[in-house]
Amino acid sequence: METINYNNDSRFFTERDMDNFGNIVGISIDDLRKQIKKQSELKISQIYSNQKFVYSDLNKSGLHIYRILLARRIRMSNKSLPITAVEEFNQKGIVHIENFLSDAEFSHVTEYFNTTVKDFFPDGGKGTINPDFIFADTNPLLSLFKACARVNEFSDDAVDGYPRTEFWHHKHFKNDPQYKFHTDTFQPTVKAWLYLEDVEYEHGPFHYIPTSNIPDKKRLIWDYENSLTAEGGRRHPLWDIRIENNGKPGSFRICENSGTQQEMLSIESMGYKEAQVMVAPKNTLLIADTFGFHKRGTANPNTMRSTLTMQYRPQAFRCY
Repeated sequence: METINYNNDSRFFTERDMDNFGNIVGISIDDLRKQIKKQSELKISQIYSNQKFVYSDLNKSGLHIYRILLARRIRMSNKSLPITAVEEFNQKGIVHIENFLSDAEFSHVTEYFNTTVKDFFPDGGKGTINPDFIFADTNPLLSLFKACARVNEFSDDAVDGYPRTEFWHHKHFKNDPQYKFHTDTFQPTVKAWLYLEDVEYEHGPFHYIPTSNIPDKKRLIWDYENSLTAEGGRRHPLWDIRIENNGKPGSFRICENSGTQQEMLSIESMGYKEAQVMVAPKNTLLIADTFGFHKRGTANPNTMRSTLTMQYRPQAFRCY
């Protein structure tokens, strides 16, 4: 695998990327590269790592959105299968498929869940599982997940060659920080949920803003503002809006201390349309790029939701 940095990154950026960067920041990507070269080895290693946010004066020169653009272009440079579901995932950041597993496969999964998690954690809990019991080289779930992640193998990014896989018997609680629209990190990240039971609106289904996974100009402006907010710390007027309460920069928020209506007004003002709310029947597979704006739907405390989940965050600056 090839590691990408300021010495060999130029082939990844599109002309639009360079134009957007220059219009937002006021300097070119090449100008930023010259500044990166002058940094310490430690700082450079942080810049080209999976660290969610790098504290540096270089964020004024566009470091954070440089990392976003480069990580995205590296991922998209890897070939992917011409599958309709993958194309939808690339364009919108989210795709779902109902009746994904066969009846026999789904029955096997739910039985395993009931006997290893649900019966032992009636008040909610998680159980990490070895996915060998369901995954195989020809299994459509793992194949589609790899295609969305744009990798042929998970290599040293995943334990035993599989993405992190868990059963979630989730119990909702009041003031869950996941109830606010946010982005997980600067790079494309793939998460999947297989619904083990029907999910209705009252169960707090997953919410996603379609196309917010694409680092176009409107999205990059928002991310550039975040990087300056972080550098200014609590003195910055946007800190209480974009940073999780008692949190730190990295998983930035749309409106941390406002209600749902203000959240949606802010999202619409950026040029996005309404959220996609993932109400769906059992045996629905949902895959999302959580670089895009998303949140857990609000539900009454003690409401339960059960899924098989997978998540994977590749090395952001490696060509697989």
